[in-house]
Amino acid sequence: MKEEEINISSLLKFIAKTIKSHFLLILIAGISGAIIGYSFYSFKTPVYKTSAIFQSTLLHPFEVQSTVNQLNDQLKNSSSEFQSLKFCRNIEIIAPSNIKPEEDDFEKSKMHFITIAIETVNPEASYKMSNELVSIFKDNSKLSEMFESRKAVLTRHISRLEKKLSDESRNNLNNVTIQNLSQSEKSLFTELAEVELALSELSILKEIKPFYTPTNRVSSPSLFIIIGALGVIILTFIVRWIIKS
Repeated sequence: MKEEEINISSLLKFIAKTIKSHFLLILIAGISGAIIGYSFYSFKTPVYKTSAIFQSTLLHPFEVQSTVNQLNDQLKNSSSEFQSLKFCRNIEIIAPSNIKPEEDDFEKSKMHFITIAIETVNPEASYKMSNELVSIFKDNSKLSEMFESRKAVLTRHISRLEKKLSDESRNNLNNVTIQNLSQSEKSLFTELAEVELALSELSILKEIKPFYTPTNRVSSPSLFIIIGALGVIILTFIVRWIIKS
């Protein structure tokens, strides 16, 4: 233990002595490395991150996630047909969790807001991304079939409810008052209103809050500056040692 303490102490003394005797060299090398690191950061492809909020009454977030995964594969293969998405590096769902819910909570869970984050190299293209994402989901044949199927189910349900109403009530759907209805018809009207609302709000993916134009990069210059400074300092001493040898 004492030998280890002596070795550590000796090492620290050696480092302190080296820094003291070569302070100017270390300072110049460090500043040069920091400049190189920052220059590399400035000229490398900048990446910005932005997010938007969506909602789907047809899909649960884990179903949205599967389509997002397909989009990421397209981005890797540079096969996206949409102009603004060609500038993207990554698309991800950051809220809520994409874990599949219990069956009895499935319908309720689909009403959750879905936050989608995008990393892009062109922040000015952000304002187009919401519409393009919505279009991608709408153009998906499988999702379109789900939408039409669900729409047909709701439409048939509305027709069945309307047929159950009395002729007078059915002929005056827009003018009828709740007070004039029987208890059973009140229940029918309530259910009818709920189903009609569900039909009107039916959506594969709906924009709630669009992507904002980001101003800050994903990465910070600090890491590049530190690595650049340390790299040049170490390289300087290696070259110096080789020359002396």
